[in-house]
Amino acid sequence: MTAAALPRERAHAAARIRERWRMGAEARGLVLVMALVLVFGLAVLYSASAIVAMQENKNSWYYVARQTTGVLAGVVAFAIAAKMDAEKYHDWAWPIMWLTIATLFLCLVLPKEIAPRVNGSKRFLFGTSLQPSEFGKLGVVIWTSMLIVKKGDQLRRLTKGVLPFFVVIGLLDLLAALEPDLSVAMLYTLMLAVLLFAGGVRIAHFVALCALAIPVLWTKIEKVQYAALRLTAFFDPGGAPTQMKYQLKQSLIAVGSGGAFGVGYGQGRQQYGFLPFPYSDFIASNIGEEWGFVG
Repeated sequence: MTAAALPRERAHAAARIRERWRMGAEARGLVLVMALVLVFGLAVLYSASAIVAMQENKNSWYYVARQTTGVLAGVVAFAIAAKMDAEKYHDWAWPIMWLTIATLFLCLVLPKEIAPRVNGSKRFLFGTSLQPSEFGKLGVVIWTSMLIVKKGDQLRRLTKGVLPFFVVIGLLDLLAALEPDLSVAMLYTLMLAVLLFAGGVRIAHFVALCALAIPVLWTKIEKVQYAALRLTAFFDPGGAPTQMKYQLKQSLIAVGSGGAFGVGYGQGRQQYGFLPFPYSDFIASNIGEEWGFVG
């Protein structure tokens, strides 16, 4: 290559990089919405967790700082993933799925020193630093999307088109339910259903499989005591154990106190120890109390 050709090659390389990072109007709009949701989420998290953190002898920003670390890592991962060639996801789909299955299985069989039981569930590896079920959400999206594209017209057939999806995702659901973590198992199934529907699966097959899954799911819920108690507390608060319905009762009080426009940011009362875990499982109650129905 001549000396004169080097600047042209560098200019072409720079142009390719700029083209790769160029975003259309739709992409810019999506990024803006995501940024607003992230900022709102961190603001709500601070309001819901500041008092709890101080009661635990921690800095009021403790939970926000920890979440911000995850946000920054997610933003970097998003930027990298958005600019990668789609063909790479096709190559990684099965390895990601096998890794998800393997780590979920390890959560169940490894000793408590490596896979501790937290709040009655074995969801984590190495303390609470790694939760394989979260990685599984990415695996479900990438693997399902890959197989939808690969099957093409076969997707409209039941045995060769739709059933393979339910076999693999069903295995993930089973491993998640054994932790037990039924909410994640149901989320995996919901993600699969949305992707199959968008991919063009026949509605008749879709409805039939969903109808068959309902009694199976209900049987699993009945066998998992905490899930059955939560459903009882939700549909029949009067018949549920006092300890189980307390959190639900306080969350309803929070939402009812918010009224139409809320009591104001940072003015909610439930985070003063009345509502357990107001910054995680029941953060929606905090939003309802401080921002109201309109907010």
